[in-house]
Amino acid sequence: DLQFNPDNTLFVAASSNGLACVWKVEDGTQVFCEQYGDKVVNAFFINNGQVVVTASVDGTVRLLNVADGSVLQRYDFGVPVLAIDISPDEAFLAVAREDKTVSVLDLEAQRDRFQLTARSAVTAVKFSPNGNYVAFGARDGSVVIWERAKNQFKSGPKHESTVYYVVFSP
Repeated sequence: DLQFNPDNTLFVAASSNGLACVWKVEDGTQVFCEQYGDKVVNAFFINNGQVVVTASVDGTVRLLNVADGSVLQRYDFGVPVLAIDISPDEAFLAVAREDKTVSVLDLEAQRDRFQLTARSAVTAVKFSPNGNYVAFGARDGSVVIWERAKNQFKSGPKHESTVYYVVFSP
């Protein structure tokens, strides 16, 4: 996974060797790296590029200060985290877990707000552009869409194999 900050001066790379690193675009200088116990599956900037959010198969999600690499928040799930996504208002983080669960974290309150359950390991998760829906895909090929306001679930298309990515149209 690779993503640029909003002003395109930095990028973050998540790797299978357990590192999430922030680099300067101009000269390739490393700003910092954070070590994990297993591969890092997602990394992206939030808070106008001041924070990097990372997720690892080691079961952790971390929010890192871009200025110095320090850990601002850490969530330990005890099971592999397979994907994450941030709500458009950056208030909530959806965490796809191998234990058939999607945790929706309230970042300001620093706690679980909701937990959604799937039929198999959740391998993909995505907020809709308006933040009203969360779609998640699973190892069994299922896709489920959750409407946040009504707390209703809708089954999406069934695939023949693992769903690795879901996305809404703009």
